[in-house]
Amino acid sequence: RAVHYLTGLRPRCGHGGGVSSMEIIRVWKDYLDMAGKLGYDLTVETVRLPKDLKDRHDAAAALIRHQASETERKRYGKRKKQLDKQFAFELDGLRVIVPESSEDIVQEGKTLRHCVGGYAARHVNGNATILFLRKSRTPGRSFLTIELYEERGRWKLRQIHGYMNEGYAKMNERGKVRPENRYKDFLTTWLDWVNAGSKRDRAGKPVLPEIVKKKEKSA
Repeated sequence: RAVHYLTGLRPRCGHGGGVSSMEIIRVWKDYLDMAGKLGYDLTVETVRLPKDLKDRHDAAAALIRHQASETERKRYGKRKKQLDKQFAFELDGLRVIVPESSEDIVQEGKTLRHCVGGYAARHVNGNATILFLRKSRTPGRSFLTIELYEERGRWKLRQIHGYMNEGYAKMNERGKVRPENRYKDFLTTWLDWVNAGSKRDRAGKPVLPEIVKKKEKSA
């Protein structure tokens, strides 16, 4: 029955019938695996052996992704609230933003063409801390990506990268300044605030620690 079903599908499963039998079998197997996870009744023949296999496969995959996204959102929600309270910050035209989801981190990596997408799951699970540095006037546009780490109760900058990791070798040739140095004052002020307890006023705005206020007055 399966052989008859798959043979009948071949002209409809590809472009011009050029798809291989092994590819059809793979699509069907993927569909059956997803259908089982979604609780479909596979005793029903039209569910088990759908004529529109590719459409059913794609619909099941979309539903699996949606459910995974919802599960992640619920799990990550509590962590994100804590991260917002602890790290969200804005000063002098720059803004630190907490990613909304793992998809945000993946997209950040694609836009800036660096490897932060590989940290997405670790960030959501609490095994890494990834944040976005944006310009206040364009908070929705990728600019720089930050990774923090905690050492002896203090948060420190592990790395900060922009487009293609800033192309450091070429940057040095051109005499350009790396982002950790270019934005040193902002990053230092922000981390001083974080390590002083991330205090905010009633409006939710950061209250800078005294050490930072003294620096500003002396400047």
